[in-house]
Amino acid sequence: NSTTMTNNNDNCCSNLQFHLGAAEKCTDVLKDTDIIFAYSTVFPTDGFSEEHGAMIMNREFSQMLSQSCPLGCVVITTDRMLDTNFGWKLVHKMDVPNPTLFGSTG
Repeated sequence: NSTTMTNNNDNCCSNLQFHLGAAEKCTDVLKDTDIIFAYSTVFPTDGFSEEHGAMIMNREFSQMLSQSCPLGCVVITTDRMLDTNFGWKLVHKMDVPNPTLFGSTG
């Protein structure tokens, strides 16, 4: 599924697109992506990183995004962190209340 929103006025020109679906099936879209939100609470992991205090997203997903996304792309995840072995850098980590899961990290 895809939705496009465009705003053109004197102060701003933007093109915002929303895509819903498996990222590995949207690599043609990822190559032009500036920001990604992945509700990744149930994504497979490669275990817990003591260094980062977070579960590390599985190798396949971290690598696929690093190969598909342009340099500078920002990825926001929930309860998982992309693997830094594929060039990802943790910029900010936030713990938030989530009663359903006894807390969440984004």
